[in-house]
Amino acid sequence: MAFRTGFDYLDLDREADIYLSPAEPIANTFEMMLLELTPIPRILARIGGSESMFAHHRRRILFTFNQLSDLSQYCETGPLFVYAHVICPHEPIVFDEDGQAVRLQDFFMLGAARPSWVPFSDYAAAYIAQLKFVNRMTIRVVKSLSTNDVVAIVSDHGLLNPEKGDRSTTLKNFMAVRIPADKSSPESLNNLRSLVNLFPVVIRAAFGVIVPFQADESYFVEWDHPYRYQRCAPNLLE
Repeated sequence: MAFRTGFDYLDLDREADIYLSPAEPIANTFEMMLLELTPIPRILARIGGSESMFAHHRRRILFTFNQLSDLSQYCETGPLFVYAHVICPHEPIVFDEDGQAVRLQDFFMLGAARPSWVPFSDYAAAYIAQLKFVNRMTIRVVKSLSTNDVVAIVSDHGLLNPEKGDRSTTLKNFMAVRIPADKSSPESLNNLRSLVNLFPVVIRAAFGVIVPFQADESYFVEWDHPYRYQRCAPNLLE
């Protein structure tokens, strides 16, 4: 099972047996982002005729959290492998601490930088507020799951710090894994020292399928040179 993120290069729609998505705009992501650069969305919003990319982004995130909190409806035919990429608290900031709509940027862009007219302290406070909301929704999902379920929560990257040339922080992902005692093994836990072997461990625990473990090696690539691999020092859990 997978969920629509709104960004085609992150979606697993072709591979998933169950692919869930809220109602989407007719235009694709690129077309909607291009439209956001024009006055048209603001004119339509004033007359109640259109949702912005920010509103669609919020709706996808809420849809994913709500579906994850009620997975029992999909488990009648057997166990599920569920993959959900929630693009939040990643910028843009679209929620306050209570889940209400927030908009700081003029136009929608994933990973948008802080607008120059927003003080850093205000932006940091808004980011933390969104993070608190996402944390609360994540905890709600985990509490809704059975104690027999294998659960893995990870970030897609760590702190981006390219101006200092330190790539190691980018690979310091958040990772929290819950494996029931009767499904874990010393071998699996010993190999769960980075994200490299996360899926082999999870698949072994959840389905009993043996996926070979790999060496804990990490590489970094630049957007301009996607095939120029730079080996980084591994960030291993102790």
